[in-house]
Amino acid sequence: MIGMTEAAKLTGKQRQTIHKAIKEGRISATRAESGEWRIDPAELFRVYPPASTVNDNQNNKVDAGLQQIDSGLQREVDLLRERIREKDDVIDDLRQDRDHWRQQATALLTDRREPAPSTERKTGLRTLARPWFLLALLIAAGLAVLVLLFQDRIAMLVDTL
Repeated sequence: MIGMTEAAKLTGKQRQTIHKAIKEGRISATRAESGEWRIDPAELFRVYPPASTVNDNQNNKVDAGLQQIDSGLQREVDLLRERIREKDDVIDDLRQDRDHWRQQATALLTDRREPAPSTERKTGLRTLARPWFLLALLIAAGLAVLVLLFQDRIAMLVDTL
């Protein structure tokens, strides 16, 4: 990131021209804590091409400035790649932990105990309850059939009341 003065020198424009382009939104820039505008060189050169002068001394300064910017960007790219590698390592560790705990949970959830022997009392209650349920079901079905058969007579009785 470069300041507005350096941006003006690199493009051969006035500071006011650079400032106006920032205010109009043609160049994106950020404000530093000191209040100075900081411009990405790629963004600057997208709008204003680098100044080309016949003065070799000026060209050397521009080249030196660009090389400095390039080396700074290269360092940033290297640091970002290192951060990505670190995050990939953390993700791999988390995946291994997840797989380990999944195996633990599966092992705990698998019931390997012998089935408990059934008691006579429970079996006796079930056998007693089953005939009563079947009898109640049979009575309810019979009543439903009777209502259907005598539906006309029931309707007449209700109408007379």
